[in-house]
Amino acid sequence: MKMVIPTYLYDHWIMEDVGPFDSTTFILQIGEKKGKAEVITREEGIICGLEEAKEIYLRAGAEEVEVVAREGEKVKGTVLIAYGKAEALHKAWRVAQNAVAIASGVATYTRKMVDALKEVNPRAKIVVARKAPPCRALYYKGVLCGGAALHRSTLSDTILVFKNHLVFTDLKQALENMRESPLIMGKRVIFEVDTLEEALEVARYGFDVQLDHMTPEELKKVIEKVKSVNPNVDVYVGGGINLNNVRDYAIADGIVTSAPYWAKPLDVTTRMSPI
Repeated sequence: MKMVIPTYLYDHWIMEDVGPFDSTTFILQIGEKKGKAEVITREEGIICGLEEAKEIYLRAGAEEVEVVAREGEKVKGTVLIAYGKAEALHKAWRVAQNAVAIASGVATYTRKMVDALKEVNPRAKIVVARKAPPCRALYYKGVLCGGAALHRSTLSDTILVFKNHLVFTDLKQALENMRESPLIMGKRVIFEVDTLEEALEVARYGFDVQLDHMTPEELKKVIEKVKSVNPNVDVYVGGGINLNNVRDYAIADGIVTSAPYWAKPLDVTTRMSPI
């Protein structure tokens, strides 16, 4: 799976790292020598970002790039091999390595959260919020490689109604607008609410409910009431949920989190050799 990243971004990442030129490679007069660069994980984790790393090597001038691991699988060892002139390999080295390390770190943390949740409730799902750092596509891909879903990737897909929307209207009017709008066209609609009364009102309209910063005990009570009104409504919960406490919230249909975005990058290195 390769995320759609504009080519200018790849070029920008390379330029940002290289600057006007690679002074070390130039002074050593090794730029024209042929070699290979192996991207290697030094710890086991869910591998991700390989297709993006391949693109980085190719845009830096590598002649051939071989992806030797399957994204989304647990891997330790060589995951990608690039061939070409030393100048090109050194241009791509850190950028490609970091792409793999960041995406794989997100994927590994995500998989741990998914596995922990499924141990308690196999039907529940992890949905990761839109709070990713710049270059969202790389972080989003890590989430997908880790086995979770994206709550929404842009403002145009899933419809989420927050309190910042409702300061300009009221809940009843918002519910009516959603029910009457032809723009929904099968999209998931979720209302973030603060109280049980608001959750029940949303449930009566058949829209999903999202709760924030509730204790597991409070969550349980709200879910029971919501399901009694409309058993088809999904209840999501977010706010400070991470690998340490995800099991406590397994009663929910979905766990909303941004914790994977701040995971430690996987330990990745690059080893070069002449050919």
